[in-house]
Amino acid sequence: MNFCIVDSGTYVLWITTPRRVIVEAGALGRVSLAGGAHLYVGSARRTMAARVVRHLSRCAGVPQTLRARSLARLGVAAPAAKKVRWHIDHLLEHPAARVHRVSLLPGAHCECDLVQALRDAGAVVAAPGFGASDCRRRCGAHLLRMPRGTLRQARVVVSAAGEVRELV
Repeated sequence: MNFCIVDSGTYVLWITTPRRVIVEAGALGRVSLAGGAHLYVGSARRTMAARVVRHLSRCAGVPQTLRARSLARLGVAAPAAKKVRWHIDHLLEHPAARVHRVSLLPGAHCECDLVQALRDAGAVVAAPGFGASDCRRRCGAHLLRMPRGTLRQARVVVSAAGEVRELV
């Protein structure tokens, strides 16, 4: 299936870190994130495919494993160079961070609603303000930590948000 028609919408990066990681996250400063499962909820008004591929790239070192398959499925060229721009870039640059799934919700602009639904399902703010510097609804963060036993419910919540296309 070709995903190149995905132009705008909301996306979820399913991230794992095997242990606690500490990242310098721009204006947030030094952020400590517990090991385990995390979800980053983002959106793109245009070129969502390019945004996701960018997230799967790294400035240095080995790109995220999902990247090669995603390039083909999204029909997007690899970025020539990546600058660390968003909070999530700082986490994804850490060698322990692995993106193992991406959920795309094309055309859906429900980033804050999805964050709230995931929190209602047991997700907790991973670090105050992380990924939410431009959030008008004051979600607290768009990076959520999923306590043990909550990932199944998170999949249900994401699936209920609209038409979902998965990159695994």
